Amino acid sequence: MALALDMEEPLNEAIDAVHALRLMGYGLTELSGEVEGRALAAIAGMACERLDAVKQIWGSLCRQ
Repeated sequence: MALALDMEEPLNEAIDAVHALRLMGYGLTELSGEVEGRALAAIAGMACERLDAVKQIWGSLCRQ
């Protein structure tokens, strides 16, 4: 339980960082070129999905 609680802040920071990368990808798509920005946004989007899944699992651990 203590380990799960210690994970909360780093997990939230990682989620915020990946969301920021996704937004940067969208911005690059608009400013410089579709290929580079789209690639960054796609990878960040996949990472967001995985981190959201980890956060759901983390949340279920804390409820037990």
